[in-house]
Amino acid sequence: MRRLPALAALMAFGAGPALACAVPTSIEIRNETRQPVHRLWISDDTQAGWTDPGGNRLPPAGLAPGASVTLAMPSCMGLYVLTATFADGTQQRHPGLDARRIRALSLR
Repeated sequence: MRRLPALAALMAFGAGPALACAVPTSIEIRNETRQPVHRLWISDDTQAGWTDPGGNRLPPAGLAPGASVTLAMPSCMGLYVLTATFADGTQQRHPGLDARRIRALSLR
């Protein structure tokens, strides 16, 4: 019976959502631009700036125009930024991606 109050406290103070995060969230990224994507990464939305934290999520060939790739989010909870670097060096940055809700994103 001593465990019941402890379990209730954990559920009330944040352990409940962590327990619900057993399966990572997937997101489908579709390249609807005319050029290949050379680098693609997902980072915590609280990280400042456009710095590449490493961890390119694409194979060496990149993501061709019209192609798509399904990636696992870092967690099933939280806000993330997806940054894509194209063949010409330009970048698209998509902040505020809610891992609980997002399932697909098109690069345009």
